[in-house]
Amino acid sequence: MKKHLIVVVDDEVEITDILSYHIKENKLAEVKEFNDPAEALEFILGGAKVNIIVSDEMMPRMHGLELLHKCVAGGYDGDFFIFSACADDAMAYGLMTV
Repeated sequence: MKKHLIVVVDDEVEITDILSYHIKENKLAEVKEFNDPAEALEFILGGAKVNIIVSDEMMPRMHGLELLHKCVAGGYDGDFFIFSACADDAMAYGLMTV
């Protein structure tokens, strides 16, 4: 049985390491980690069969919501989860209206 591919995106290496470790340890899926959302976008839209994207919202080069919009505009139709340690009403509304 072919495993799903999960892309984990966060500018903090420790976070991508922790998330990837737990996904791999529990044999949930194959994992590809990125600490640069622009590199993740290139990979996702470059033909990889990505099933799930897990992304931080607050990153310096590109926010998670922007990454989501660019992925969808590029044809990605899988699941996308955004997390953040810092949230406000405007960000929550922006995420709910995608």
